[in-house]
Amino acid sequence: MNSAYEIKQIFEPTNEILEGLVKLTKSTVEHGASIGFLNETSHEKYVDLWNSTFKKVADNETVLLIAKHMATDLTVGTVQLHIDLPENQTHRTELAKMMVHADHRRNGIAVALLDAIEKIAKVNKKSLIVLDTATDSNAQKLYQKCGWIVAGSIPDYAFSPDGVLTRTTYMYKILEIEKNI
Repeated sequence: MNSAYEIKQIFEPTNEILEGLVKLTKSTVEHGASIGFLNETSHEKYVDLWNSTFKKVADNETVLLIAKHMATDLTVGTVQLHIDLPENQTHRTELAKMMVHADHRRNGIAVALLDAIEKIAKVNKKSLIVLDTATDSNAQKLYQKCGWIVAGSIPDYAFSPDGVLTRTTYMYKILEIEKNI
């Protein structure tokens, strides 16, 4: 990753972090990413998403990373790891809400976020990460480049931001973790 950026794990979010994530999410949706919102989504719904995420972070259910541009302190990327799963699934985790601002793509931010979140998954003794993404998207291509495996896809799974039904691909990555004997 370009040295102009840094990755931070967020434990106690501030209003500045909230506003940065809201702006990043809005921009990501406006650039066509299928991350759960439509183009007409209100500012309040984005705020609600992040306040809900912050509660999950505080409750140790979710790990939140952000990427910041060092010179401007702008939040340019984020990813979440859902670690609080049912007791028969404690070996796995779910990656969610991976975003990189359109103006900062191709600087290694997404790969750095993925590397950092995989390290956190390993520390938490997670040997399997799963995710879903829009089929044939740039995100899917990135995940595959980073070693993620396609498990399958579902047609008409979700609406894109412009309201068109899209296919979603489920992917996974197996992590090597130290096992206590």
